[in-house]
Amino acid sequence: LAHNEIVHAKTALAGLSSLPYLNTLDLSYNRLSSMDGAFLMLGNIKNLILSGNRITSAQGLDRLYSLERLSLDQNEIKSLPDIAGLAKLPELMHLDIKGNPLEKEVESNCRVQILNLFKETRFSFLPKDATLRQLLQLLPILDGEAANVKELLALKD
Repeated sequence: LAHNEIVHAKTALAGLSSLPYLNTLDLSYNRLSSMDGAFLMLGNIKNLILSGNRITSAQGLDRLYSLERLSLDQNEIKSLPDIAGLAKLPELMHLDIKGNPLEKEVESNCRVQILNLFKETRFSFLPKDATLRQLLQLLPILDGEAANVKELLALKD
């Protein structure tokens, strides 16, 4: 369904709830601005590609509990609160978010701040004396790159 000038998520997702084994959906390069209600249609989705749309928030995606990979690069996401709900997704281990206004709006290291959202949510699974390796295992791969040592040290403090 990529490259189809789809504007409304309801149009794009119509009928998909009858496909319980659908695990990958590519809606990239359409004109979607919201994915509200996506969880009602895509309950078991594991890989969702939404690159190159006009999405401003992760609302509606933050209840896709089976999601392992999410591509939100090249959208209109402006702030950390717009994506904070994604940190609650227990299986999400690959997140593409580059090319959003968020990169310019967040004053200090954007990657560390995004990774910190996940650390704060998933930290309860770590012992107090956790190693950097243990911390790394709980964080998603962000824009195709695992957290580096400098980012891990910033998160550990």
